[in-house]
Amino acid sequence: MDNERRRSAISVRLGCVNRPRCVLVVLVALVALVALVASLALVALRLGAVATRGTPTRSPRAEPGSATTEALLVLRDWDDRRADAYAAGSTDRLRDLYVPRAGTADLRMLRAYRSRGLRVVGMRTQLLSVAVLERHPARWTVRVTDRLDGAVAVHGDQRTALPHDTSSIHLLTLVRSAAGRWRVAGVEAAAR
Repeated sequence: MDNERRRSAISVRLGCVNRPRCVLVVLVALVALVALVASLALVALRLGAVATRGTPTRSPRAEPGSATTEALLVLRDWDDRRADAYAAGSTDRLRDLYVPRAGTADLRMLRAYRSRGLRVVGMRTQLLSVAVLERHPARWTVRVTDRLDGAVAVHGDQRTALPHDTSSIHLLTLVRSAAGRWRVAGVEAAAR
């Protein structure tokens, strides 16, 4: 009898006067809890995606106003313009990112995509580390570890994700044009 009285007391406190109603109340509470947890997880994922969009997975550390910070800004702008050139399939825009006679491999790659009727969208370069080796007013040499991420080849309504890139290390020579735009004058593979 004591167990039955306890169950009755608990049922009355929960607002359950009969067993089916009590089960319904518990199920509704569980569904609400699951919905709350799922909502919180979704918000956390979206905040993480917003925080990392356009930034590297592991951001190189740099003091505001330092040479590294300036190099990061220049490289991110350059990479964004390169991604735009690929998305538009524009060899002219891509060529403008390089000094004359530089960037031939990049131009060949874009032409190869175009010759197959493909555009490359969603291209994002993750800068994993950046070190300014030489810095002059109009010429920098920068050691960059990066990888390409998120690129998709598009042909009509067909979309094919391009293979994930592994990180690579390059020595970049950047030259500032008379108009103030940084262009790549040279790219060399660097040892790890």
